[in-house]
Amino acid sequence: MELLVESDSYGNLGDLSMAEAVVLQLRGLLPRARIHSVVPRSIRTAIWDVSGITRQAPYRVSPFGGGALSHVPFFRHNSDFRHSTASLITMSGLGRVLRAGSLSLYFEDLAQTTIKKLAEFCQQFDGLHIAGGGNLTDTFPRELFRKCCVIHAFAEQRKPIVLTGQQLGPFQSPLLRKALRRALRKAHFVGVRDSGDSLAFCLKARLDQESFAFMGDDSLGLPPANDSSVRELLEQHGLSANRFLALNLRFTSYALRDPSCFQTFGSLVDRLGTLFGMPVLIVPIQLVGTDSDVRSGQKIVDAASSARVSLLRQQDLTAPLVKGVLGKAFGAIGVSHHFCTYALSQGVPAVCIYEGDYYQQKALALAASWGDNRLAIPVERLGLATAARDIEYVLKDEALRAKLFSLSRIATQRWLELFHQKVSAVYRAIPSIDRP
Repeated sequence: MELLVESDSYGNLGDLSMAEAVVLQLRGLLPRARIHSVVPRSIRTAIWDVSGITRQAPYRVSPFGGGALSHVPFFRHNSDFRHSTASLITMSGLGRVLRAGSLSLYFEDLAQTTIKKLAEFCQQFDGLHIAGGGNLTDTFPRELFRKCCVIHAFAEQRKPIVLTGQQLGPFQSPLLRKALRRALRKAHFVGVRDSGDSLAFCLKARLDQESFAFMGDDSLGLPPANDSSVRELLEQHGLSANRFLALNLRFTSYALRDPSCFQTFGSLVDRLGTLFGMPVLIVPIQLVGTDSDVRSGQKIVDAASSARVSLLRQQDLTAPLVKGVLGKAFGAIGVSHHFCTYALSQGVPAVCIYEGDYYQQKALALAASWGDNRLAIPVERLGLATAARDIEYVLKDEALRAKLFSLSRIATQRWLELFHQKVSAVYRAIPSIDRP
């Protein structure tokens, strides 16, 4: 059996942790399968240390009509608008009058760009698994387009399609929303990571009742690093378990946008340090790129007046190691979905800061999934004099801490059970399952 596993890390430990969890579970469920994983090499991962796992080079899919539009003066000098227009036309026709398999596919990280038809690419695999993420939204139209195309291409070849740990939406475009609904109806199973908007999306898409479920984030399936490794890292920063606060920030066009609030965060960090009498460790999740948490974290260190604020810096950070660090924090305050999920899934209270529709959906879903609406705070509230106290009440709520510890075990068990029941059933039905 040859299985394609799609994921999106792009230097993000959270996305990588979902890919790692999925690949490791599939390796255990399908020991004789060859798993081809689409994971960029920008950060360290244990995926390549597992036998039977090969790296599939990342690729992009070209929409119909892009070349023709380039000859139109209005589109000629705006490649993004030209691509989005052609993609919208293509997605609207997939499964109706257009065949995804006839689209061109480009491998961009090879020595020389290679072009194939999508049908030829899919022919070499027996099934498709799209690991968890938040890219099935028009916030990221290129990723939405690529994944919808590959779903339709596998469906045209009557091959099984599974998605796990997905955030579906939000959407501004009704046409793109309909296009994703149509694509998801081709899947054999869709596991979503929240019981709110994403689950409602499946219901409105009229998916078969047995073909979707709330399973939680795929990172629930990835164990943290062992205690000795985590404690050693903490000691390098002069920290001890349960005696520090963790902080994470991300400034992008789709998260926090106003860099002037760095000073606000610096003041908030100082107040929290005073209220708790604990040092603050800034824990990055996005490690590379213009929206790097490392870059924003250093600005917070510079803006804070306290010398007890430090940035977790280590070239060899891995998803299990960072998850382990957050499991040792007294409490967490951050923007990143996985920063908060790592903490909450180990019984550590985490307050999710949000701005904009995309991160609002993430934050409110986290608060709902973990049973306390105080776990989501809009960024505009952080400038209030009461913000630090509000966070203090949440992190020092022992009843909440006990509830989270119980919920964390339930959440992890639910993810594992659904993976072994629903996902396993799909792949074990493949005729070539016994092929070495």
